[in-house]
Amino acid sequence: MAQYLHLFISIVILLSLSAHGVCENIWHISTGPDFETDIDSQVISIVVKQAYELSKEKVRITSSPSWKRSLIEANAGRVDGELYRIKGISKKFPNLVIIPIPVGNVSALAFTNKEKLKSLKIDSWNSLSNHSIGILNGILYIEDESKKNNLKMIEKVQTYDQLLNVVYFNRVDFGVWSYPTYLSFIKDKRFNQLHIFKTPLSVEYLYHYIHKKNKNLIVKLTNALGIMQENGEIKKIRKEFIDQLYK
Repeated sequence: MAQYLHLFISIVILLSLSAHGVCENIWHISTGPDFETDIDSQVISIVVKQAYELSKEKVRITSSPSWKRSLIEANAGRVDGELYRIKGISKKFPNLVIIPIPVGNVSALAFTNKEKLKSLKIDSWNSLSNHSIGILNGILYIEDESKKNNLKMIEKVQTYDQLLNVVYFNRVDFGVWSYPTYLSFIKDKRFNQLHIFKTPLSVEYLYHYIHKKNKNLIVKLTNALGIMQENGEIKKIRKEFIDQLYK
């Protein structure tokens, strides 16, 4: 009887260790709330998943209730990393380590639904001075540029759909969103009335971040993304995804 009990305990321990190993090998990455409609997130998720696959690692990407919450969770180590952000966020979130190969880029574009504003020349952040603007809470490069250019009349919202609404219903003069994400709304009836200013207010490269406890991933992911950058795979993924939107 003692022999069978010892065997049973050994099996339980082995199964427990095996389950723990599986969990250890699935990295949990967080991103913002618009994952299903945010083209940046969708494109970059393909890039990042491929990089993990090349590194012989498994990854799971999930949405947070807000863009800021995603950063807070990643910095606290409650998830293993952040899908993408601009360079420099480690100054505010010191537990996040950048993987130094860009996984994409984003252009900040202004848009309006007010007829009297559609003829203005909007080609820089300073162009938005003395106007009310809507932005997404937690998109740090947009928040930073707003502060840097002393833009004071700001309404922050949590999702792109909310941003579209505050502009569509004229609650603000301008909204600021990103290319290519706004392409998600080209079939939305609200979209047809908007005027989008084609000159970017700014352009930023985007990077994958991991929590410092996972520093063993840095070399693996840097090498994988370096290969993808060199062979043009990152640009190819982005182009093919965006091309599909127009079919």
